[in-house]
Amino acid sequence: MKDQGRKEIACVDPQQLIAYLEGHLSKEARGDVEGHLLDCSTCRRLLATYIRVLYPETEVDDEVYLKQLDLDHIAGRAKALFATGASRRPVASPSRRAGTFITWRSAASIIALLVLSTLVWMWFARGPNLDEGMRALKRAYAKQRPLEARLTGGFPYAPYIVHRGQEPDELDQAALTLAQGTFMKALARKETPEAHHAMGRFYLLKHDYEAALRHFKSALQKDPDNAHLESDIGVAYLQKAQSESSPLAFERAIQHFSRALELEPTLLEALFDRALCYQKMGRFSEARADWMKYLEQDATSPWASEVRHYLRLIGDEHPASERGS
Repeated sequence: MKDQGRKEIACVDPQQLIAYLEGHLSKEARGDVEGHLLDCSTCRRLLATYIRVLYPETEVDDEVYLKQLDLDHIAGRAKALFATGASRRPVASPSRRAGTFITWRSAASIIALLVLSTLVWMWFARGPNLDEGMRALKRAYAKQRPLEARLTGGFPYAPYIVHRGQEPDELDQAALTLAQGTFMKALARKETPEAHHAMGRFYLLKHDYEAALRHFKSALQKDPDNAHLESDIGVAYLQKAQSESSPLAFERAIQHFSRALELEPTLLEALFDRALCYQKMGRFSEARADWMKYLEQDATSPWASEVRHYLRLIGDEHPASERGS
């Protein structure tokens, strides 16, 4: 909530909030963000959302207070700031004029800032966590999935809905931005196959198939017998095949799905995706065989309902002589 009678200041861009949390901003830019956070409950709630995803075990309310922290100690620091005249700071705005100031309304605002500073230090000191990034990525697409195929990594079921743009209507953009920042930071620290795999999943869900394949292939060089990685590479080629009408990409997708199933015969994502790929290629007998094999291992989940839908499409649209027995 902003002070009455003062010019409204634009909210902080989500990417800038991520950069603030990661410690990538200059001292001046950091001061601008902190000044705005003190004066804008909307941005404090957005930052709290990021912190919730990174720290699911931590209680954070809408004003970004942590019950685990020693608030009495922080309140003492706030009083000290007031005692030294630190109750005024420049307005956080790109167009602010020199000498323009806002008043910190209460010690509670300073407490909120000090809590935020503690959280920033905690995150930056401990480094990125790929598991947290994956949780954020799953949360981003929890209500709708952008790909007809399945990715590995434990994504919960979400319906595939064809939409006008490339992004689902109910995308959690804050969680997606957080996932991206976590993966990028992990790669900047050390280029592990796990970090490349996670970044590849991010790009694949964003429909950037070439970037996804670059990261997947980098991961595969260091981890050549990873069934989950092989399956996700297959998804990238399947998406590429459909967007470019490329028979070669379809064949490559089948090769990677089959390799994944060689390495891990019970990998349901790879089996689902190979069946879907066969169906898109018009190889209906092979698609039907894989769909039936899938139902032998999973007959009750929402994914199984989709499998039955694809089987009905084969039965309704193609004669028995075309799909085989």
